[in-house]
Order: sequence, then C-alpha cells, then structure tokens
Amino acid sequence: MKKILYSDFSKGLLAGICLIIATYKLISYQNLKTEYQKNIKSVSIAQVASQLDITPSFDTNFSHINIEEIKSGGPAKDGIPALTNPKFINVANVDYLLPDDEIIGVTIGNKAKAYPLRILDWHEIVNDNINDQPIVVTYCPLCKSALVFDRHVDGKTLEFGVSGLLWNSNVLMYDRQNDPHQESLWSQIQMKAVTGPAAEKNHSLELLASKVTTWKKWKTMHHNTEVLSLDTGFQRRYKSKAYVSYFSTDQLMFPVTQHGLQPKRFKNKEPMVLIQYNNIMKAYALKDIENQINENDYVKDTIANNEICINYDRASKFTTFQLMDNKEHPIPVATMFWFSLNALLPEVEIYSPPGHS
Repeated sequence: MKKILYSDFSKGLLAGICLIIATYKLISYQNLKTEYQKNIKSVSIAQVASQLDITPSFDTNFSHINIEEIKSGGPAKDGIPALTNPKFINVANVDYLLPDDEIIGVTIGNKAKAYPLRILDWHEIVNDNINDQPIVVTYCPLCKSALVFDRHVDGKTLEFGVSGLLWNSNVLMYDRQNDPHQESLWSQIQMKAVTGPAAEKNHSLELLASKVTTWKKWKTMHHNTEVLSLDTGFQRRYKSKAYVSYFSTDQLMFPVTQHGLQPKRFKNKEPMVLIQYNNIMKAYALKDIENQINENDYVKDTIANNEICINYDRASKFTTFQLMDNKEHPIPVATMFWFSLNALLPEVEIYSPPGHS
C-alpha cells in the first residue's frame, strides 16, 4: 500500500512550526527561531512536538493526482489544528478586530457568523454548524483561498482536519475517520477527494455561499452576527497578522503547475473571485471588476446562459454576485490567488473585460 510519509521530521520541525505563521522560507534559521518564539508564546518546541504525530501517513493506493506533486508543508498531521464546534461571541464583545480586518462571512437562514482570517491563519479549517446545517469553513493562507462547504457527503457528516500536506501550494484536507486507514485527502480548491477511499468513490464537496469582506462591512450588514472567539483552546497570537511578509511579494513558497501562458495583467497573487452556478464555474479578477463597474457600482455578465449582476464596493472591495431575474438566490463564491486557480482549475473560464483577451 502506497503511503505519503513525512521525511526527516525532526530536522524540519522548527521550520515547519514557523510555517504556521507563514515566515518567509528564505529567512535565516535564526530569524525563523526568533519569529517562532515571538508568535507562539509560552509553548516550547518540545511541548508542540509531544502533541504531534510525527509519522502520519495517508493511503494513496487510489489517487486522482500525481502523488509526487504532494509536498509536506512543514507541520505534521494536525500540526495546524482545525477547530470543531468552536465558541462564538456577539458583536458587543469583539475587541480584537480592526475595521479593515478581513473575515469570511456565512449566513444560513436568519443566522450569520463571521470567521476572522486572523484566527483562520492559525487553524485553516473550522467544522461548524449554522441552523443545523453542518459546514466547514476552509482557508489556505498560501493561496488566500476561502471556500465554505456543506459537510454532508454521501449521507454522512464529515469532520475535516489539516493534513500538513500541500498540492500545488494548496492545503490538502483530510476526513477524520475512526479507522485512519479509511481517511482520504481532499483538495480545497478542486473541492473533491483526491486520494483514498473517498477519491475512489469520486466524492466531492458542495460549495456554499459565503463572503470575504471587512469586519466593518460585515457587522454593518449583520448587526446580530456571531463572531469566532479567541477562546479556541490554543495559544496563538491572533491579534497579529501572520502572513504579512508572504503577501508583500509575488514570490511563492512551493512549486505549482503552470497551465498555459499567464495573462500579462495577472500576477501570481492576483486576487480572484470564483463563482459557481448550475455546476458551471467562472472566475473574475477583482481589478477587472473594479475597472469595469459603472456609475452604479455594478457590472453585468453571464454564466450558464443566465445574466448576472456583479456589485462592487470600492471601499471594502466587497463583491456580490446575483442573478438578474432572482436576486434573492445566493450564488456560491470562493476567493483565491490567480496562481492557485490556474494550477488547480485550469479549465475554468476567466472573465475577459473589453479590450483584453
């Protein structure tokens, strides 16, 4: 049985833990150590190591992808701890968010919840329930990819964890099972199982409607929103922004597959928005939307032969997509960098504004 094993974990443990805070990989060892000590307070390397399974493996006897392209991100399986049924607080008790801080917002029925990226930087996955709907909020800082899924798959409610593995610089999630040999790896951006029993059954995830916007914008729209609490059970510097150095350059940390020629107007880390309707996907560069909006701050386009309206708020860069003939019907939206969209969803149509090809 083929397995993915973490090699020489003892040598890579310190660097791996530092990747949790996205310390740039070309920084010197001493700087990594300093950054680690600064960002994980009162937790020693020995304490962290004692909590990690340093020899995790996943069955890849069946795989939709080339397993040679799967890379260790540094931390071991669950070294970046996913949250399950976490605590929430109300708006009045939120004192750790700034107006421009980004959150992933989800509304189901009459209930709204906000998942700040400050917390997701450290956990990447939140298994939650909203109005009895099991959801998983996922965020990969390396791709700045935010996708929310229904956790119901094939009649079961799954719980996801962070595998510690990457494919095309994107997090590979895994489904927690009583028997670890039955666990499968799932691609966040491809929204499906890529290795293991679930991949063999061609299981995929249903993308749900969500919004990535600022805390100021979200709480204005949802006065009664609940917000993910800092009381996660883990000691992390949630009030710091962990990936500032990584976001400040266009350089990537891990190898990715390049499909075709990159449009000259797109950088590797060009912010993109992906929408899905009737199983058809289409992607938009935020800057293309911003450049095309009219005096009423919207753009018209089509997907799956349906006319849509794209509303754009210049201040928060908040984008919403609505069907012209049914504006109450939410269109599932995901956000990510261009390089990850190109590597993992190369067949998706890219919106081309007038004058571009």
